Amino acid sequence: ESGGIVVPTDAGGRIDLDALAETLDAVADIGLVSVMLANNETGVVNPVVEVAALVAERAPGAVFHTDAVQGTAWLDLAERCRGAHLVSITGHKFGGPKGAGALLVVGDVSLAPMLRGGGQERARRSGTQNVPAIVGLGRAADLVLVDREVTAVRVAEMRDRLEDGLVAAVPGAHRTVPEGTDRTPAVAHVCFDGVESEALLFLLERVGLYASAASSCASGAQEPSHVLAAMGIDRVTAGGSLRLSLGRTTTDADIDHALAVIPTAVSRLMSYA
Repeated sequence: ESGGIVVPTDAGGRIDLDALAETLDAVADIGLVSVMLANNETGVVNPVVEVAALVAERAPGAVFHTDAVQGTAWLDLAERCRGAHLVSITGHKFGGPKGAGALLVVGDVSLAPMLRGGGQERARRSGTQNVPAIVGLGRAADLVLVDREVTAVRVAEMRDRLEDGLVAAVPGAHRTVPEGTDRTPAVAHVCFDGVESEALLFLLERVGLYASAASSCASGAQEPSHVLAAMGIDRVTAGGSLRLSLGRTTTDADIDHALAVIPTAVSRLMSYA
């Protein structure tokens, strides 16, 4: 983040509002504050409305942006992003086509053009519009609104059943995010002591369950997730983390399958230790 300042989170993964307030007071001429609505790795939801109030009070000249990509399918953005000047979303996170996104611009925020030319997209991004993708994004948004609240409750119940079942069935398993934390229904996140998540993923793929590890390959070496590191989770624990995604098409049978195969795979890996 060239020229930027990263504000820490608390142990639950939410932005530390006290640290943000101190930063806003300490730094002069802040041009932009950007905070994601929901984290893509843990599903934790940030208090965007409170952040917006802090920015308005302590850095009134700053533009406040929130990345709402992970929350669009599950949360009321009008309420959850209230006070933001810029809100970005992408279609493929709520059933729309990949490559289509939208930027909500509130008020008279001045944006420099991304591409100059024919003046399309209100002169902010010139070039022929991808009309099918734009229409698809809009239609997907309409469909999400039909039953979003009911779907969110149903998926959250399945997420909780999945996490509860794994913690109960696997010795050394524990939730990454503290219970009661505000988060989207779409992410279950569990750490397994004494297990390498990459090895676990390999075994799970062989039985038809596809998940992800909270780690990324950087410069040829496995590095722990910066998200988990910011939450104070140590490298060893982060190395045994597992992220499971749920969606509107997830079924109870899917959860049953996960609860059957994950404990077996972890037990197999532990037997090698």
